[in-house]
Amino acid sequence: MKLKTLLILFIIPLFTTGCKQKEGILEISVDYQQKIKWASDQFAVWIEDEAGNYINTLFVTKFATTELSINERKDCVPVWVSKAQPLKMAVEELDAITMATPDSGIVTRVWDLKDKQGNKVKPGTYVFVLEATLDGNSRVIFKNSINLGKKPVTVPGIPEFTHPDREKHKDMIRSVVANYMLIDAK
Repeated sequence: MKLKTLLILFIIPLFTTGCKQKEGILEISVDYQQKIKWASDQFAVWIEDEAGNYINTLFVTKFATTELSINERKDCVPVWVSKAQPLKMAVEELDAITMATPDSGIVTRVWDLKDKQGNKVKPGTYVFVLEATLDGNSRVIFKNSINLGKKPVTVPGIPEFTHPDREKHKDMIRSVVANYMLIDAK
């Protein structure tokens, strides 16, 4: 009887810990090289569904959300501005997604798979997007689809330049990588 009790005490916890539900998070890493020049160093990272509908912003440089930028510097991350509509956001909402232009290096942001309203999104295919203002109206958009489901996956962003013939600040954003990971639910 003691052996049976010991087996139950040790084996049942093994099965229950192995059955913990996994949750997903999406980590976006950006290799950024600061340029420190007027009309550059502004970027935003956000999530869309497959149809291009805006889901949520992970990060945007603070200047890009100001009325000065939106009304007078219309070349400053205009795709993000049109989708996210920062002038309609509450101050608390903007504070949660903005930060000063970072120093050079790897900038990482994590998405908890919630939409703008705080609701968990369903598993499926989503699109991560980074838009950066390089110089004046020269911009780059990195984007790619990623499947958020039961398997971890890493996907690189694919760059598209608005002015591929311009070299100035092309290396401001060197790469964008999305890494979907499963973690134990709390």
